[in-house]
Amino acid sequence: MKNTLKKQTVSVFKSKYYLLGEDKCGIKYWLCHPSWDNDWYWGFGYVHAFTNNNHPERSKDIISHEHIDGSFIGYFEDKYVQNIYDSPRLTKTTFSEKDGWMLSELFKQFYLLKDIAGYCHKKPVPGCNISTVKDIDFSKEVNGWYETINEVMLPRIFEKIINILSPNAEEHED
Repeated sequence: MKNTLKKQTVSVFKSKYYLLGEDKCGIKYWLCHPSWDNDWYWGFGYVHAFTNNNHPERSKDIISHEHIDGSFIGYFEDKYVQNIYDSPRLTKTTFSEKDGWMLSELFKQFYLLKDIAGYCHKKPVPGCNISTVKDIDFSKEVNGWYETINEVMLPRIFEKIINILSPNAEEHED
């Protein structure tokens, strides 16, 4: 069982952050609040560490910008980490192992839905932007998906993640 840190939120550079945990060197890692970026997609899953580790709100800069998938969940030294609680990057966390499973599921859902929304956003024919060739047109089939994902589904995922990481949050049921 990992040592547990007190849940914290802080405002830095006009963004709200939620403490995830810290590494063996005592560097704290903070999840940035979701943002609607470039008027078409959700920016989320960004994890920062700051120049002032103990008082991030007094920081002059970010010392680390990472994505939660690949830096805290994913492959590490030939081992796949599914539960963020088990991430070798974090020696202390603000959440339990049980909540770590929930967070990991929610982050996986976020990235999957974000990719689908990106696919559906391509006009006039949905695609992956690898080439201009679009032999199959699914525009009728995916009509409305972009809006549903961005206006309904992703905000519900954000709400659950923020609830888990926010101070005064209790451990969650499965």
